Amino acid sequence: MNKILRILTISAFALSGSVPLLAIAGAASFLVAIPAVAVAQDEPRAISRGREIFRDKAQCHWCHGWDGRGSQSDMGFGPSLRESYLDLEGLVEVITCGRIGKEMPAHDQRAWDQGRCYGITRADIPEEQVPTLGLANLRENEIAMVAAFLIEWVVQKELNLEYCVRYYNAEAAACKEFK
Repeated sequence: MNKILRILTISAFALSGSVPLLAIAGAASFLVAIPAVAVAQDEPRAISRGREIFRDKAQCHWCHGWDGRGSQSDMGFGPSLRESYLDLEGLVEVITCGRIGKEMPAHDQRAWDQGRCYGITRADIPEEQVPTLGLANLRENEIAMVAAFLIEWVVQKELNLEYCVRYYNAEAAACKEFK
């Protein structure tokens, strides 16, 4: 959880461009400004918000499946995130920058131009290798929340009823196989 807070604080610091105290205040304001939805009391808000962004805003399920096991669709093929060995920082970089020469899109439209991807810039690779942009441009704090959700519920985790219920709801047809 400390890594998650560090990423959120770093994101706020990068956006505020000021002293760390303002960064902490900025991170708190991001979390306060998020619209309220039903959240399990035992789950941090950043995790539940990351799930919402994965599911609704970025629509990662089109390629990675609702369950993170990977899927093939018209949008492309996404590998299983459950089998990933990426840590929090690795997930943040991949979500931000996409994958060079692969179908994984970049979710921060300015990251490549600002040199925040893999230690290189857009000019360092052939244009056809630069990742396309994702369905949604995400802010740094949103990317950190998606990564936090994936670490908490998906990466190297088994799919279970609790995940399904939190993703959909207890009555969802997809959750019947776990009952």
